[in-house]
Amino acid sequence: MLELTLIKDWEVVNKRIRLSELVGGLLLELPVGQANIRLSDLDIELTTDGRLLSMALKPILENALLYVQSGRAPEIIVDHVSTSGLHKITVADRGTGIPMKDLDGIMTMFYRGSIQSRGSGMGLYIASKAIEKLGGEIAVTSAEDEGSSFSLFLPMK
Repeated sequence: MLELTLIKDWEVVNKRIRLSELVGGLLLELPVGQANIRLSDLDIELTTDGRLLSMALKPILENALLYVQSGRAPEIIVDHVSTSGLHKITVADRGTGIPMKDLDGIMTMFYRGSIQSRGSGMGLYIASKAIEKLGGEIAVTSAEDEGSSFSLFLPMK
C-alpha cells in the first residue's frame, strides 16, 4: 500500500536514465536463479521518472519469474523499441500464461486469478498506476501454457 501512496503523491521527476542499467538493477534484486533472460536493445537513454518505471517493471518481472511451466526454467525477453513518438518496453515470457477469462481483471486492485495465485493481487495494479502517472499505457497479450507479453508504452520526452 505504501507504493500506491507514493505513486499517488509522487511528483514526477523526469531525468535521463539508461534503460539497461535500470533493468539490470531490478534483475539484481530478484531471484533469477537459472532463468534464461535476454535483454534486447536496452542500451538507450530515455527521459522519464526512473523510480516510477522501476515500480512498473518490477512486478511484471517478478511474475515472469514466478509463473513458469512445471519443470522449466523461466525464459524472459526484455526489449525496447522506439516508435511513433513512444518508447515501447516489452517483457515477454514463456511461462504459464494468463487464462483469457482473467485478462480483463489483472490490472485491478487485489485481483487474483485463482486461489492458487501467489501474491496479494497488487503488483500489476501498482504497475498500471505507475505507468499511468508517467502518461503511458500497458498492453497485455497472453495465451495459456505459452506465456505472456506486457508492453509498456511511454511518451518520448
